[in-house]
Amino acid sequence: AGGSGPGGRVRIVDFAGGSGHLALPLALLLPRCEVVLVDLKRRSLDMASSRAAECGGAGVGDGAAPSGEKDSPTAREEEGEGASSGGGGDGVPAALGRDPSVHHERRLRRACPSLPNLYLYHGSIETYSDPFDLGISLHACGEASDLVLRACGRASSNAAFVACPCCVGKLASRSANPYVFAATGDDRPTVTYPQSEAFGGGGGGDAEEGAGARAGTVSPEDFDALAKAADFGELPDMRTSKGAVRRCAKALLEADRLAYMEEAHGYEGTTALTRMVPWESSPKNDILLGWKEGGAVGCPYIGDKDEWGHCNDCNTDVKAAMRHLLEPSNSSVVAADSGGSKADSVDGVDWTAKEESDIRSDVEKFLAGNEATLGVVERREVPSDAAEDASRERVILRFDTGMGWRKRKLVHYVAESMGLAHWCEGRKHAEKTVCVARKRS
Repeated sequence: AGGSGPGGRVRIVDFAGGSGHLALPLALLLPRCEVVLVDLKRRSLDMASSRAAECGGAGVGDGAAPSGEKDSPTAREEEGEGASSGGGGDGVPAALGRDPSVHHERRLRRACPSLPNLYLYHGSIETYSDPFDLGISLHACGEASDLVLRACGRASSNAAFVACPCCVGKLASRSANPYVFAATGDDRPTVTYPQSEAFGGGGGGDAEEGAGARAGTVSPEDFDALAKAADFGELPDMRTSKGAVRRCAKALLEADRLAYMEEAHGYEGTTALTRMVPWESSPKNDILLGWKEGGAVGCPYIGDKDEWGHCNDCNTDVKAAMRHLLEPSNSSVVAADSGGSKADSVDGVDWTAKEESDIRSDVEKFLAGNEATLGVVERREVPSDAAEDASRERVILRFDTGMGWRKRKLVHYVAESMGLAHWCEGRKHAEKTVCVARKRS
């Protein structure tokens, strides 16, 4: 009740919603709410319409009201109330005319008769202009998540938001964002990072405003480094101490987003950063929440949070990251929600003392000439610097492929500590390995 949709219904907008992975179940579970699926790709919207039709009805054309529902509030809105000025005369609200930024007509259409509360909008995030009460997005790529948050902040209806960002590496200043290109035909970013004054941005966050960092805060270069560290997707690292470092970096990026929304869009103390449960639902599992007093959607968050809006898990990650990066050798690190178990850690990294001992033993056997007990030992002809000796043989210990980045990093660490030459070979992940040899004199 008290929503911005027809008849006071709450209107939920799923931005960059693709083929309806969120919008379809929401429309089914919340029949008294109006759900609008917004996406740039007509093919994705057509797929959503087909999927909705599988619920028991057939798809309908653009702007047409389902048979027998001419008197419904939404049907009336389509036919006139929403198109009071400059409407196209074809059942499309006035705001949904031609969008020059995407070079095609945008239309609002009902998905199918079996889901009369589900609508599809063909256009970009920034051009959806109807009032709404809750904006949601799941894995809107890079800058697209910020466009979703801003659309919620600009809404005249005190809209709340629930957003799960992804691909934060694309926030780096030199990264291209496919969504921006698809929406505008231009690779230039529309948002400058960091956005918030708290993080040293200009507070506007718009690229054309030329926001710059303040002294003593997060510089654009440092923000780029954070974006690179935070862009990870390896589920095996999820609950490790290295994973805590990367999750901490991502939490800082999300804190900048939330701080900007509080500064620029009136979500004063009404934001929170939390995570999916379980974390393994997705490597990109951070969830940003925001709500405004007086909005149709109230506070969705139950739990403790700090002054930055971080949940307890995020704060635990910050502490684990500090231990991982700053504590001396042979410290023990516990990642957030790891069950409290500790693994012996060498120099604050993610391998045990036994794992290091095993690798060191293999390398020592190789140096002692006990090649029969090892994996692959190769003899290669390598160029010599001496003119009288055109080439000479070099003995190389080549570790097995498929050992994973963690073990490869350990081999590099051991070889370096023993004063040996070491390098990676192989391009694809499954083919990568580490080679070790004596340094050439």
